[in-house]
Amino acid sequence: PMTDIKSLDLQEITQLLREMGEPSFRGKQVFTWLHRGVTSFEEMSDLSKPLRQKLAERCYITVPTVERKQVSKHDGTVKYLWRLPDGNCIETVLMRYHHGNTVCISSQVGCRMGCAFCASTIAGKVRDLSPSEILDQVLFTQLDSGLAISNIVLMGIGWIQGIQQACVIFQTAILLAAAVGVCMLALGMGRKKELPFVPFLLAGYLVQYI
Repeated sequence: PMTDIKSLDLQEITQLLREMGEPSFRGKQVFTWLHRGVTSFEEMSDLSKPLRQKLAERCYITVPTVERKQVSKHDGTVKYLWRLPDGNCIETVLMRYHHGNTVCISSQVGCRMGCAFCASTIAGKVRDLSPSEILDQVLFTQLDSGLAISNIVLMGIGWIQGIQQACVIFQTAILLAAAVGVCMLALGMGRKKELPFVPFLLAGYLVQYI
């Protein structure tokens, strides 16, 4: 199977390049390009053409497209509907505050929690998002809006999903810290239960449930 290269951290990409017979510093080059939001290996201009071809044969780069974009006339809040390569759609919301710009990102396609007030649950849960698909929402929101992101909230996620997706969330936290310098994620929990604040600390990255 092809490798979802943007879901890999720097160490994993470096190991992948070593297995392809490349020096270690190539890993940092590829990692940096991915977090600039490139959409193909051909855009990685400091890599040789043969290496770009080898990467394209072994790996793929996730790229969402804007299906719909709505901008509030009241406060400038931007709601994105992203279409994923498999045809599914997810929502991302960009909110501007005096203390910085916050982006609310999806962690799943749909939701199984069944909360009556939420449209995400109508069709139930379709699937979890990969770390790259979660990361893409931040990268491409920044690129489209031209605004730096300082706060990130994972929305539409309940307690059960949070436990099931722990590895994905932790990996995403590490990737976001490297990509945009944000090392804390706030996870908005479903309203079906009142649950206490639960912090997770992994390798220096704080993932907080609110």
